[in-house]
Amino acid sequence: MKSAHSSFFHMNYALSIMLFIGPLFILSMSSMNIAYANETRWLELLLSYSIKSVYYILVHYFSIVTVYTFVLFTGHIILVIMGLPLNLKFFLLSFIMILLCASAALFVGIVSNTRLKAVGYALVLWTLMLIIMPFILITLNGYIPGNKLLNLMILNIHLNPVDYIRMAFYLLTHQKGILGSEMYEYVSFLYTPTGILLFVLNGLLLVILPLIIAFILLKRRGFK
Repeated sequence: MKSAHSSFFHMNYALSIMLFIGPLFILSMSSMNIAYANETRWLELLLSYSIKSVYYILVHYFSIVTVYTFVLFTGHIILVIMGLPLNLKFFLLSFIMILLCASAALFVGIVSNTRLKAVGYALVLWTLMLIIMPFILITLNGYIPGNKLLNLMILNIHLNPVDYIRMAFYLLTHQKGILGSEMYEYVSFLYTPTGILLFVLNGLLLVILPLIIAFILLKRRGFK
């Protein structure tokens, strides 16, 4: 039991570091690469040919995912060579983070006409996910009824990719009671087949929605 608690603690610690650094790196670097095409007018030239907007978006999205998945896989291989055990749950959570952040990074890159703006928007989005939204919830504690605060916390889990991944971590490690008795009923629902289905669909929506918005923005610019 002590070993299980120790494993959970170390994984939680590693996840916190990953969720702090990973989204910032993926959002800023990937959005800069996308925005570079806007800054140099290369995007307009590229999309003036027969390449459709949807293909452009999908190719860039899967390129981002492939690059960071390769980095993730390589990192885990190095850890295994060093004699550390392979944690499949942490690998899965890291991959989910890549899927979510790649989608957001593509959206940020499309709406940015310069690399500097892309970095700025990426920092704003990163700050919103990791600092502002949790700070708002903490500030509201004691000012609004508990049931309304609970609903806001649940809403934040489903809208904030970082907290979505953190909740996925609690589900994978079967930590029903870690969020307190107030959240126990909600967490228990997520363990049901319906809850699992809705949670997975929520993750897919967080991936697809930014891509759809990016596609709409390109279409409004007159691209195919």
